[in-house]
Amino acid sequence: MPAMDCALAPQRIILATNTESASCHVFARNGIVSLAGLKGKRVGYGSVGALDHLIFMAVAKKVGLDPVRDISMFSNIFGPDVAAKTGIDAYIGDAASASEAAKDGFRDIADLSLFNIPVLGSGINALKAWLPDHRAAAAAFVKSTVEAIALVKTDKSAAFAAMTKWYGISDPALLEPIYDQATHLSRKPYPSVAGLNVVRSIYTWREMVIHPPSYFIDRSFVADLDRSGYIDALYQRVHFPRADNTRP
Repeated sequence: MPAMDCALAPQRIILATNTESASCHVFARNGIVSLAGLKGKRVGYGSVGALDHLIFMAVAKKVGLDPVRDISMFSNIFGPDVAAKTGIDAYIGDAASASEAAKDGFRDIADLSLFNIPVLGSGINALKAWLPDHRAAAAAFVKSTVEAIALVKTDKSAAFAAMTKWYGISDPALLEPIYDQATHLSRKPYPSVAGLNVVRSIYTWREMVIHPPSYFIDRSFVADLDRSGYIDALYQRVHFPRADNTRP
């Protein structure tokens, strides 16, 4: 795609972010036991702009590695199966894939969440052109998301049933690490300004840095639910009507 076509991409705004920290891990071949050991190595990730790439770039700088000069970065590495077929030395992946990674000769050397890098993870986005005339629909979607998070956090059996239905996974041993990640979802998924600032520190393109945070995020939808007491009530098991396409 020609570079000029990027300007034609639809503008979006973030209404909520369900994840405030990264759950990514670094899996490396035998002989590499720490992030420092990645210097001069080949590291795989999914794609530029994806959470795995963003967090690794931020953490690399934090531990004194230059992700451009010290490490060779390779995209399109999605999971241990793909990584095993390449000549890379390590890749960024999900904790749930640890057992499969071990089978392919990779060991978990770093939990990147321990670096407490704030992120704009699992965002709810809307087209800027669409939003002004559809705020009620957007509010209902954010509200239903808040309700789903509360259900996951307060009813493990319901969460397991949903994951079995939609992921096709019934083995509790496989469901547990997925559920563990889900329990870390934010009760009040405000779009993270701190997470936005991390994004802008890594991807320093002009259009990323010349605009204020309000250009990228709209915190009003979660704020309305928060001020009304609706979110807190979900965890106090106080009855509220289901989402009805109107804000509380």
